[in-house]
Amino acid sequence: MQKNASQASNINVKTRSTSYIYFSPMSLEERTVYIAIKNDADNVDFNLRPWLVQSLEQKSFRVVDHIDEANIVLRANLLRVGKVNPNDIEELLDSEFGNSTQILSPALEQDKHQYDGVVIDLQYFARKHLRQAHQNIPRLSMEHLSDVQLLLICNSAQWERFQARIVAIAMDRSSSHEKVYAALGEAITQANTGMIKP
Repeated sequence: MQKNASQASNINVKTRSTSYIYFSPMSLEERTVYIAIKNDADNVDFNLRPWLVQSLEQKSFRVVDHIDEANIVLRANLLRVGKVNPNDIEELLDSEFGNSTQILSPALEQDKHQYDGVVIDLQYFARKHLRQAHQNIPRLSMEHLSDVQLLLICNSAQWERFQARIVAIAMDRSSSHEKVYAALGEAITQANTGMIKP
């Protein structure tokens, strides 16, 4: 997918999502999604969940509390939240799904030349066949499952896997911390909404 810059909350945010997600056709009643978020960024100030919920609701999905009620499972890994060196921006925007030292390592110098950015890896799991009666998945704490464990569970239940990365960088050095994070969240909502195709 192409890089783009958006004006979220009057802050210029550069964003990139790496691929589109094409689900099989579903009725509105079948559009249920369970969200699990893993925070490898160890940042408690940036709450990713509301932005993901908003993006999915814009695509007529209903977020549910238990995995066994869902036809879609979204596992979001918040890899990085915080300062970005200007020299690293293009590398971050060009990065693909999967961890790397550059993604996980925060900028070492906290100075006026840095921007704020967010890097998220998304794994969508969609049922290849919609649920039949009494066909459930165990209620598991998906935040603690490894990628391999999750993939084995979803494969055993005949799920299809999609993966993508969203990178958002706020090109602003003067706004408040809260305003910058809000702009990044809005950009993530737009990117995730645009990623999901009918």
